[in-house]
Amino acid sequence: MKTTVSHIWEKLRTSFWFVPGGMVMVFGAIAFLSLAIDDHWGKSVLDWMPALKNVSASGVRSLLSTAGTAVLALAGVTFSGTLVALTLASGQYGSRLLRNFIRALPNQLALGVQLGTFVMCLIVLRSVRDFGEGSFIPHISAFIAFIATVSSLAVFIFFIHHISTSLEAERVVGSVYHELDESIDRLFPTGKSARGEEAEAEAERDTWDAPDDEFVIRSNLTGYLQAIDVAGLVELVVEQGPGVRGRVLAHAGKFVVEGEALLAIEGGQPERTGPWLECYIIGIKRTPEQDFEYHVRQLVETALRALSPGINDPFTAMHCIDYLGAALSKVASRRLPDSVHEDAEGIARIQTRPVSFNSVMGTAFNQLRHTAIDMPDVSMRILEAFANVASACDCLESRSSVETHTQLVASILEKDGLADIDAESIQERLDRIQTSFRV
Repeated sequence: MKTTVSHIWEKLRTSFWFVPGGMVMVFGAIAFLSLAIDDHWGKSVLDWMPALKNVSASGVRSLLSTAGTAVLALAGVTFSGTLVALTLASGQYGSRLLRNFIRALPNQLALGVQLGTFVMCLIVLRSVRDFGEGSFIPHISAFIAFIATVSSLAVFIFFIHHISTSLEAERVVGSVYHELDESIDRLFPTGKSARGEEAEAEAERDTWDAPDDEFVIRSNLTGYLQAIDVAGLVELVVEQGPGVRGRVLAHAGKFVVEGEALLAIEGGQPERTGPWLECYIIGIKRTPEQDFEYHVRQLVETALRALSPGINDPFTAMHCIDYLGAALSKVASRRLPDSVHEDAEGIARIQTRPVSFNSVMGTAFNQLRHTAIDMPDVSMRILEAFANVASACDCLESRSSVETHTQLVASILEKDGLADIDAESIQERLDRIQTSFRV
């Protein structure tokens, strides 16, 4: 249940309508509340603020009409500016980074304040009456609408500043790393790695198939596995009996086809597969809810696009490599995500596919290593990142992974025939990595 709620919240947060829609309703509620205050306590407030008495019904109408027209025009400019930013970001950084721009709270707040103010002006405007004894001039509501209009102007100025700076490469890469850092904190427990943890995880990744004697739950959909309700699977396994165990065969982020094995059950055979399949959320794209590699791939994609001949921006690529090295250094100093999940009595019930440090290293640097063949400066930056990661490793297996990737980069550079000064710089970085291994 918690996984489903988290998935729904993630979809709402990455939609461009949720926050503005909620703010429109809030501003509408404020408008009705202010009208009720005008109706019940308007005279008392006017006695306290006599300057409002001088405003006629036609003046209030003119104010609200002008304010509503102005903020609606601002909302149109805000929406157009957002679309322009999305177009530029898609061409420069890739379409998968559009999620970061769509979910940016300043953009949503700016549009929400402006549309909310427009709705407030309409609600208050329709309540103005200036005929006979039934006249009603909502002075308090009009004043609140005026304040909201001024606030909309301030928010619009802030939006222009935000949209102008949000396209800077450093900010784009930094925002992706910020989410990656949060994902590391959420998925990787603090503390040093257990002895042999990395070796066991790497060995299990190579042999993770369902034996013929186990009951297999198969996918009824085709798409990317976005999230797995492990707690729900544990409850279902417990219902099957004390000797039942389960192994999650597909990890979050994997593309599964209809009929592919998702879960292998040992010691039991469920009558219905429906409840088990409800623990798997499958969609048309990858999401970062439980997929740690999602943000890693975003940084890699940004770096690869920067190194492409059409863009040719090695500095952005090196910026991405710096952050990849920082993320891998943090992962190297922590334990791997738990792959064994127990029930309330402490009995192991569900085992998930383990994540190894070596696989994360491969995801981060395999493509970059090959793309940077003809760019010694980028390769040097990769080696610098390796040196930082090596100094953070707390087990021999992790250091061995870094050493393997270092040798792969070095072998490519040796074949490339570097100039003497480049060869010296490369050797300095290789020596630094070896020094980190000896610390």
